[in-house]
Amino acid sequence: MCAKRLTIAIPNGLYERLQTVKQEINISGVCQEALNMAITLKETQTQALTFNHQQLIDRLKLEKKLLVAQIKEQGRKLGIKSAMTLSYKEFQRIERLSQGHVRIEASSFAGMWKLLASRQPEKNMEFEGEELREMASLNEENKAIFVEGWMEGVLTVWNQIKDELNNVEAE
Repeated sequence: MCAKRLTIAIPNGLYERLQTVKQEINISGVCQEALNMAITLKETQTQALTFNHQQLIDRLKLEKKLLVAQIKEQGRKLGIKSAMTLSYKEFQRIERLSQGHVRIEASSFAGMWKLLASRQPEKNMEFEGEELREMASLNEENKAIFVEGWMEGVLTVWNQIKDELNNVEAE
């Protein structure tokens, strides 16, 4: 077996301890084994990072996409429910915002909750339920996604009734 020589440095205290047992220890063998273990560990860690890195990113992207879809859907469902309590002016304002393609910022989130909380005519519209407490803890981006979904839900109802409402006004 061909071997290369390598000089290592060890602290004085370890050197002194080694002197008392060096006849009983294969110093070269111990160093080789320790180096082999350290290198193998490092290679395994590197392989694990490289091998799983893209898989992890892909999985997390998918989870994020699903979470965004769930948040938006929860907002949409709440928008449909809460549409029953909105005024004509509020429907028009929401429609104008959507036509202008204005992205509702998360800062509007608190204002939306105040609006919803003030409009709770039915017990099944519990806006302070567990889901909303969970939503309130979301980050700003996810709150904005929820508000977008809410607007979509409101506009779903509005688009179903506005022509009929406008026809009644024409009569």
